[in-house]
Amino acid sequence: RPLESTTHKVIMFNEYNCWHTGNVYVNVYKLPVANAGPDIKMLRGRPAQLLSTVSGTNTSFRWTPVTDMINPTAIRPSVNPPSDMLYRLEVTSNVGCGTSSDETLVRVFETVKVPNTFTPNGDGYNDVWEIDLLPIFDNCVLEVYNTAGQLVYRTIGYSKPWDGTRNGSPLPAGTSYYAIDLKVQNAKRLSGY
Repeated sequence: RPLESTTHKVIMFNEYNCWHTGNVYVNVYKLPVANAGPDIKMLRGRPAQLLSTVSGTNTSFRWTPVTDMINPTAIRPSVNPPSDMLYRLEVTSNVGCGTSSDETLVRVFETVKVPNTFTPNGDGYNDVWEIDLLPIFDNCVLEVYNTAGQLVYRTIGYSKPWDGTRNGSPLPAGTSYYAIDLKVQNAKRLSGY
């Protein structure tokens, strides 16, 4: 029961020290596996790429629906639906090993919504400043200032929500001001408190 295709060598011999060898190739066909990727978030009008993968031996795949899909023959197509859309990836074995399918939800947002309150007090509830759509803008610049105008936090990209600290120390409760540059063409700068 090999896990991978492999060649086995057989040696046969008898009590008179006569022997003969032979080889047998065992071809292991792997089951098809569809992984449509994680659910993703996108800003309306700005295409997003699906992070899907396919595995198995001698497989073919198809997407449904292909509505608002750019290059539906690609394993990682870009999509640009006007509203939330569920895409399904189906993988079929071309050597009779069955099918597999998976789905991914694309959530479409009109704007980047910046919450104006969070409570980094360690109670496990609302402890970080979660800006829902900001992580999709890899090069965005976020700056936070205190009431004296001093920069207390700056990041390029937003892969990890801010926890209300400066150099590892908690900042005092109060009002802060933010400025966000999404670093995309024709996107206006976001700011507030």
